[in-house]
Amino acid sequence: MTPKVTIIIPAYKDSFIKESIKSLLQQTYSNYNIVIVDDASPYDLKRIINEFSTTRIQYYRNEINIGGTDLVANWNKALMYADGDLVVLGSDDDRYHPDFLKSLVALSIEYPQVDVFHCRVGVINDAGEPISWGPAIAEYETDIDFIYQRAINRRTQLISDFMFRRKALMALGGFVNYPKAWYSDEMTVYQLAKGKGVVASSDTLFYWRSSNQNISSINTDTYQKAIASVMHIKNMNDFVLELEPKNEADRFLLSDLRQRIGVEIKRQLIYDMAKSPIEVNFKIYRKYPSLLNLKENIKLIGGWIRHRIGV
Repeated sequence: MTPKVTIIIPAYKDSFIKESIKSLLQQTYSNYNIVIVDDASPYDLKRIINEFSTTRIQYYRNEINIGGTDLVANWNKALMYADGDLVVLGSDDDRYHPDFLKSLVALSIEYPQVDVFHCRVGVINDAGEPISWGPAIAEYETDIDFIYQRAINRRTQLISDFMFRRKALMALGGFVNYPKAWYSDEMTVYQLAKGKGVVASSDTLFYWRSSNQNISSINTDTYQKAIASVMHIKNMNDFVLELEPKNEADRFLLSDLRQRIGVEIKRQLIYDMAKSPIEVNFKIYRKYPSLLNLKENIKLIGGWIRHRIGV
């Protein structure tokens, strides 16, 4: 019997949700359902969803907005409605290739010892046009190799391009909770990959929409991102000590990872601070005066000035 997949969508925005649902209903794999949790949206999402005459979709609406204050809590609430063997955390603005489920389910059958599956990612703009492409991916990667490629090389991946074994994700306690979900996707996948590795399709089966509606593009959230960054640095420093190399490449990558993980996280924070209001940056410095050293401060100030003058 083919495994059942539940796609959970914590929904709020209405701009692209119709296109996103349409791409999910065009899947070539048949054993799946879609759970949409309307996070007390001010938009009439139910009307949009009712345009699709299908029993695949189950619609729920939160009485109050949860994601505005705790995005991951809403992810985990949506997860509680899932009943599939496998689960995908979809979004209300991205797009899926028709073979996304078919390809990743096939990999889950081929690799029964692995709990995490994903694919190559394309990035699209508001008009749905491609603006960048993620690099090719090996079919199987050890936990260390996978973590290194994302944490250090910043390989293009999100959370909605992944498929998880639901029982493994539930045993983890659901998605790892950081403020504004910053690094929640990474730490969730890392923990599920630990000791087992990750399997991927080299085909581009998911298209992430880059727009000014994304959490990652909201500069006023940088203070919360700083809190999440500090949490992630601490958690990663502890986490990588538990990883066990499987081969020579793992040993080298793990050694480099242990030295560079905090640097790379702070580098991302510097990038966000350079685009943020200066009063937000001062607030971060007051809370974490030792977070950034002098050399990094100079980079931050230079980046902030270049951003302001448009260089």
